[in-house]
Amino acid sequence: MSVIAAVVVPAAPALLPGIGGAADPLADLREQAAALVDATATAKGASRVVVIGAGQSTRTRPTDAPSGAARFTTGLVPDGALPTDVEIGRLFAPSGGGELVLHSIASDATPQECAQLGRELADGPSTLLVCVADGPATLTDKAPGHLQPDAAPFARELADALAAGDTPALAALDPATCDRLWMRGRPALQVLAAAAHRVCWARWSPRKPPSACSTCWPAGSEPVVILRTRMTGEGQPGARNDVRWRYRRRVTRSGASAACSGVAPGVAARAR
Repeated sequence: MSVIAAVVVPAAPALLPGIGGAADPLADLREQAAALVDATATAKGASRVVVIGAGQSTRTRPTDAPSGAARFTTGLVPDGALPTDVEIGRLFAPSGGGELVLHSIASDATPQECAQLGRELADGPSTLLVCVADGPATLTDKAPGHLQPDAAPFARELADALAAGDTPALAALDPATCDRLWMRGRPALQVLAAAAHRVCWARWSPRKPPSACSTCWPAGSEPVVILRTRMTGEGQPGARNDVRWRYRRRVTRSGASAACSGVAPGVAARAR
């Protein structure tokens, strides 16, 4: 068996309960992402859910590890706390049945190391892979990494690769370029590229996009949320009942939200 489905979700700290304050701007997105992961695991019959996200080191993490959300509030993070990306993935793990595996990939892992981990994760029971990753955070002057002129075309190319299920393009992401553009999701996406290369894309638009809010994601960063489903049969696409979701947030050069919208509902799966 191998990876039969995968979901890519944004590494937005505000998805963790309490981080977004009383307004909780990503409550709807959190609810829908959790429902999507649960429904996908059930529909695809996955016996294992593997969460992959960036961290300081490459290793499995205890499923009952303490939360590290305090790094965004009090700063008093308990020993053994989960990396933020892995904790976000754990938040979306289905509550009933099946094995849960939490795995971090070192933020400085080489593409070869990412590919090796991807192959290892794919060598096992039927697996739903939950990949937590964002695009570059250098799209505006107010972005965490400030404005980088090549960040916007890079983000477009990344979005195109995700939309097309272009795993070779994800595998070819250059670590130095990603680091310069503050694209911290690179290792997790390269693990995904190796683990789910036989999976084709489907995307779903949320019922109600979250309100545009500067606390959703840092200004100048771009989240992408996409569902992938496995091909079935003799290289032919399976039934196209899966929904699609791609959420993008535009920002002005000043860093203020310019728009918040979802792609029109419908299925856009592509056979590999």
